[in-house]
Amino acid sequence: MHNFEQLPEFLNEGQFHKILEIAEVANMTAAQRQEYERSLKQLRNDYANRTTAFKEGEEKKQVEMVKILLLKGLLSPTEIAENFNLEESYILSIKESIAEEKR
Repeated sequence: MHNFEQLPEFLNEGQFHKILEIAEVANMTAAQRQEYERSLKQLRNDYANRTTAFKEGEEKKQVEMVKILLLKGLLSPTEIAENFNLEESYILSIKESIAEEKR
């Protein structure tokens, strides 16, 4: 049997890749496995943090867009809700926060 320094291309794709990953993990020592699990947990946490930050940024952008439309009087709260697929109560709460900021 040959030892490959580098896997053939077809073995590094799709299901073969997944099988090789599983085999690698199964052959790890306890210390390697612990480090692997720690690293995997860190990757998942980083992904979750980025996803959360992205969603928060999108929500903030949406609020700013609604504020601009309300302040310029370009659309009514009902029209904003209909055109941007948002709840009218959400638009009205933003409108109320604008009024509170002006006080």
